[in-house]
Amino acid sequence: MTNEFDSHSLVIKRRYQRLALSILLLIILVGVQPLLWRLVKRQAELVHSRRTLEQQQADVQLRAEAMRGNLNQQRDNISTMDAVAPQFKSLPQAVERLELLAERRALSLEIQGISRLNVEDTTSIRPVSVVLRAFGPVESVLSFMEQIEHVQELTQVQSWQLEPSEAPPSVILEGAGTNYRLSAEIIFFLRAEDNGN
Repeated sequence: MTNEFDSHSLVIKRRYQRLALSILLLIILVGVQPLLWRLVKRQAELVHSRRTLEQQQADVQLRAEAMRGNLNQQRDNISTMDAVAPQFKSLPQAVERLELLAERRALSLEIQGISRLNVEDTTSIRPVSVVLRAFGPVESVLSFMEQIEHVQELTQVQSWQLEPSEAPPSVILEGAGTNYRLSAEIIFFLRAEDNGN
């Protein structure tokens, strides 16, 4: 019986030891759990911040590539800008093109005035008014007006008036028939030069 009692007490003792060990492990885990959660939280935040930084870096690289592409495209368009809105110093060539258009249509052209229009200094595009008169057959005058709208420079027909008229004595027109006088104000939009003029 002593043997049984000793073996029974040994089993109970082992159970208590296991229970005590389990309780001790449970207490240790409860005590260590906040530390483990903080460690896991820090690691999760670190992983999240790394992914965020990688995504931001990828976005910045894509933006930089897009900006490079836009810059190259703008460089390509600068030569086109010179044709559409040339510098102010090229105004004589624009007026010569008007004269050439009139000559091709057998019109007599008189430039009555050229003046800069006042605009804010914040813009680099300056409007220049060209007031003209053209004399000739109605078909030629209308064709001339249409061609003015399609010149390479940026233009706007500010005002115009078409009426039957006798050509002035200084103008010799070919052909018979009624001639018309076109009075128009054309606005050319020209870029200011580097000095602001």
